[in-house]
Amino acid sequence: MKMLLALGLAALTGAWGAADCRTCHTSDKPTRESPALVSCPREKIWGRHPLSQAPRTITMGELSDTYGPVRFPHKAHAKLAEMGDGCYGCHHYNQSRPIFKCGECHSSSRRRTDLTKPDLKGARHRQCVDCHLQWSHESDCGSCHARKAGPGAGGAPKGFPQAKLPAPIVYETSSQKGRFVTFRHEAHVKQFGLECTACHQNQTCAGCHEPKPRPPGAAAQPKKPKRSMETLHKPCFSCHADAQCSHCHQDQP
Repeated sequence: MKMLLALGLAALTGAWGAADCRTCHTSDKPTRESPALVSCPREKIWGRHPLSQAPRTITMGELSDTYGPVRFPHKAHAKLAEMGDGCYGCHHYNQSRPIFKCGECHSSSRRRTDLTKPDLKGARHRQCVDCHLQWSHESDCGSCHARKAGPGAGGAPKGFPQAKLPAPIVYETSSQKGRFVTFRHEAHVKQFGLECTACHQNQTCAGCHEPKPRPPGAAAQPKKPKRSMETLHKPCFSCHADAQCSHCHQDQP
C-alpha cells in the first residue's frame, strides 16, 4: 500500500510539480464526506487535429420524420474554426482525444433525465443556430432542411451558402497625411494566396460577415479603427515591413 501511495505521489509530482492536497482539492483538509475536489481540467486540455483529417461532409438525418437529412460541410466549418475556438468549439470535452460522434454522449431520445445534457437533436441545433443567425440571419427549418412531403419535398440533402469575400473596407485613420487605408480581401486571397487565419484569430462569423451587406456599386463608408496602431499594423508588417506608408495610406478613400 505504501509503495502504491509513493508511486501515486511521484506521478503527481512529475505532472503537476510539488504534490500537496491543493493539487487536487480546494481544501487543505479534505474528508471522505467533503472531498472538496477541484474542477476537472479536461475543459482546459487542448489537442491538435490537422485540417487534413476532417471529413469533407457529414450527412445527418436520422432524427426527423418531417424533414430530410442535412449535409453538413464539416471541412468548411473546421477551416473557419481555426480562426476561433478550433475543434473545441463543437467537440467539447474530447478535444485532446480521438473525436467522438455527438451520439456518443447525447441520447437520440428526449427523456430529459439530465437537464445539463441536451438530447442529440437539441445539441446539434444549439451548436448551429447561433452561427446561422450571424451568417445568414435565418434560423427557420427550411434554411437547412428539405421537407420529405409537400412543397419543396424530396428529402435530398440541401447545399450550403458559399462564403463570399467581403467588399473592400476603407479605414479612416488618425494620420495627418494619408488618412485613408483601403483593404481588399480579394487581392490578398486570390492574388497572394493568403489563408484567413494569417490575419484572423479568435473571431466569430460576425467578425467577417456584415449584418447588412453593401449593395453592389455603393460607396464604402470609412470605418474608424477601434484597435491600437500597433495591433492594426502587426498583421500587415509580416509582408509590408519595408513598404512606404504611402503604399497603404492615401489622401482619398
